[in-house]
Amino acid sequence: MTRVGGVRLALAIIVITALALPFYGGFADDGAESSIAANEREELRAYTPHEPIRINSDAELEQMVQQEGWSGDGTFFNPYTIGHYRIDGQGHNAIFIGNTTKWVMVTRCVLWNATNYTDLYHESSAVLLYNVSNLSVGYSYINGSSRGISIQHGANITMVNDNFYDDAWDISIVESVDVYESGGYFEGRIGGIAVQQNSFRIHIESSYINGTNMDYGIYVYGGIKDCGDIYITGNTIENTNKHGIYFSYVTGGGRIENNTISNAGEYGIDFGVSSNVWIVNNTIRDCAGYGAMIEGDGNVIYNNTFYHNAGSGDTYDPAHIQAYNLRSSQWYYKNRGNYWADWTSPDNDSDGIVDQPYALKGDSGSQDPYPLAEPPTQIPEISPYPFAILIAIVLVALLKIKK
Repeated sequence: MTRVGGVRLALAIIVITALALPFYGGFADDGAESSIAANEREELRAYTPHEPIRINSDAELEQMVQQEGWSGDGTFFNPYTIGHYRIDGQGHNAIFIGNTTKWVMVTRCVLWNATNYTDLYHESSAVLLYNVSNLSVGYSYINGSSRGISIQHGANITMVNDNFYDDAWDISIVESVDVYESGGYFEGRIGGIAVQQNSFRIHIESSYINGTNMDYGIYVYGGIKDCGDIYITGNTIENTNKHGIYFSYVTGGGRIENNTISNAGEYGIDFGVSSNVWIVNNTIRDCAGYGAMIEGDGNVIYNNTFYHNAGSGDTYDPAHIQAYNLRSSQWYYKNRGNYWADWTSPDNDSDGIVDQPYALKGDSGSQDPYPLAEPPTQIPEISPYPFAILIAIVLVALLKIKK
């Protein structure tokens, strides 16, 4: 990520974090059951009913601000704020914003029923952002739509602590750059988050994906247009029907780091024809298929923990090897491999490395040459945005003074 891009992205995150307070729990539209506390449910229902919002230029945005009395002046320090609305998409988009550059924050909204379907790129979305930059969506409840939030040709988009229920896909990102998602709760019908075609500098972190009704937790597919600089960090992904993380045709690099993936119906990580990605510090357990199925070149996989995947137990069985490797990825870094619960001894020299390599399925000779004798201590993640974080701290102080 460029320094300028990182700064803008982190500053957008701080705006929404500083100006809104989080609340958690299940979403319910009128008359639906909900797992949230009664007082929170009443707070949501107290939001103002509103017709679907459509804005297709900065000029239309300015006009809507005047008409609706929205606060802000469209700058970074004082974004236009669209908040505390209940919007039934009536089959179409609940909120459509296109071709804008002003700073806008959508916060604490309840959005549902955007269900019309044409094709993959023309489905209705509770929030559809098209050719938009400098926009944040946070602390909102989104459900029952073909797409929860759809970002097409977007730049500098932030999503923080949103709750998604019963959307076909909760978030869809296509041909976009500098997109940050954090702290979301996901219960979609096909998948949680999809990143596709020519999308770069995408960071998905600290979110919980309940995959009980999903095929995929996080789905990244470059296809004929590459994706790169994809950071998937600190997420929990459970119970998907197929794969926890699907990562294919991504040659622009990235990191899959500090995630916990469990009980996938097929693979914990399905990683096809991708390169220059680091897979580090993840815990992958109890998946029906391989914990990781890796195909590609120049990838590094180390310091991960694999428990009981592909039918394995605590004793090694060559019929139940936990990972699969094709081509030339490296399953170690600086003489540290991964921890395999079925391959923890002998370590006769007590150096923390099992004395024999862990054989992988796939290409002949594929192995982890330095399997760990004990589950690893997580290596602290190196943020791709160090300069931006410093700027963000300064901004938080400024916002407190401004209040």
